[in-house]
Amino acid sequence: MDNTCYKRMTFSGRVQGVGFRFTTHEIASRYSVRGWVKNLNDGRVELAVAGSPHELQRFLDELSQQSRLARLIDNTEESTIQNSEFDELNDFIIRY
Repeated sequence: MDNTCYKRMTFSGRVQGVGFRFTTHEIASRYSVRGWVKNLNDGRVELAVAGSPHELQRFLDELSQQSRLARLIDNTEESTIQNSEFDELNDFIIRY
């Protein structure tokens, strides 16, 4: 049985042009997660991530504790994501 968790989050605030995506990518590289981070046209940043519940939580905990990023975020929204969005993805990438 697959116990993979799938999450989509959007971050608003001063999150574009400040290294948010690159820092998120660096943090993700330390965990067994896959997905992407990308800038949205409305100034927010989108994160879509999948992994085991434990790895996913560790990644999200480190992301939220990264003080430089935390100071830039005004709001975080979380929603569900379909696992089919990850069918061809085996790594964590920055989408442009």
